[in-house]
Amino acid sequence: EIANGTQHLDVGKQMRMASLCTHCGKQGVTKMIFVKIPKFQEMSISSFKCKNCGFSGRDVSQLAEYQSFGTEISLQVKCAQDLSRGLVKSSFCEVKILENQFEIQAQPMSGVYTTVEGLIKQAAQNLAVMQPERRISNPQTAEKIDECILQLLNFVKDAQEANEPTKTIFTVVLSDPSGNSFIEPLISLPHIRTKQFARTVQQAQELGISKEQEEVIQHETKAVKVDDKLVDEFKITNQVTEIPSNCPACYKPIFHKSVIINIPYFKECLLMAAKCDECGYKSIEIQSAGSIPKMGRKTVLKVTDPSDLSREILKSTSCKVSLPDIGVELEAGTLGGIYTTLEGLLVQIKTELSRHSQFWLGDSARTEEESKNWKNVIQHLQEYSEGKRNFTIEIDDPLDASFIKNIYAPDPDPEMQITSYQRSKEQDEDFGLDLCDNGEE
Repeated sequence: EIANGTQHLDVGKQMRMASLCTHCGKQGVTKMIFVKIPKFQEMSISSFKCKNCGFSGRDVSQLAEYQSFGTEISLQVKCAQDLSRGLVKSSFCEVKILENQFEIQAQPMSGVYTTVEGLIKQAAQNLAVMQPERRISNPQTAEKIDECILQLLNFVKDAQEANEPTKTIFTVVLSDPSGNSFIEPLISLPHIRTKQFARTVQQAQELGISKEQEEVIQHETKAVKVDDKLVDEFKITNQVTEIPSNCPACYKPIFHKSVIINIPYFKECLLMAAKCDECGYKSIEIQSAGSIPKMGRKTVLKVTDPSDLSREILKSTSCKVSLPDIGVELEAGTLGGIYTTLEGLLVQIKTELSRHSQFWLGDSARTEEESKNWKNVIQHLQEYSEGKRNFTIEIDDPLDASFIKNIYAPDPDPEMQITSYQRSKEQDEDFGLDLCDNGEE
């Protein structure tokens, strides 16, 4: 669907309008067309040209809201197929090539829809534009830029000649605080990594988001949202604490209520709720109480009966979810934090993957086999959520803040395997635990 407020746009019809030229201050012409680009979203493609001074520019902008988190996408280019991956770079996105420390800074009117190869070649072409002048005014700088251009073109050449993904030729990283940049994933070539990050105050301001608005976004995104169907099952035995605050939607005075609850055979959790009678805003969240455990925990459940779909599941923002039977893996942060049933989680996973189905279906599909594989994944998820097919689900939380309900408790669950493990050094660094003083010498 087209983003809210843009439904009236005439997709496919070009518009022309007079615009001020920022170079000479006279009048130029902007041409704009709204299109639906295969594999991505609805976008506006615009170009500007001033007949007075000759200045021109172009831009690609997504008709989509900013995402709750920024996105960093890292692709190891290993073969020719990687070069042809579709790529969208928003105007807020910074590009890095790690092997030669080359960077493309984010700047207005810099959004592009291209391929990985097209991005690299365009970067080399842009560097070469002013080289004749540089060779006269600054020969040393020109020589270094020549070396950089040659490196970029050699990266592309080496990848074009590689038929098999045996080694990494170069690594391209997109870092976008708006969360609206993409590199096309390929089922056959999974060497791409996507992770989310919280925006800094400066990055939020560059997007036009105030500090207060960003704080609300980050709070709601990091919170573990509770399925309304499960709220009535909580047994409140402790005193409820009320803290006066302001509604994040309309800023009217409200109360945030919190209480410690005990989830049987898991741990104590903090249940938080807020409601605004003025605008109708409502929030129900849950998170683990107490200190962070020394060990992470991985839970594997074999679903063998439709009744298993009613098991409660708490997935924190630090939890990774895998469905190994169909090769689906959701990195930590995907879907945010939720407390729901297994059926509810499967429905949300299917919805999330269907949102990206334009990469694989219809005219966007690379091969008939990949399109078929993707349809099978969606079909399996549908059958899983309806209890028509047995499957295995794995949740892996380095902070041990997630669980799947053991319906046989206090006895062991014959279909569930729970493993505690020592967090890696990288995981401790990711969560800032390497900076904590645990009191040990």
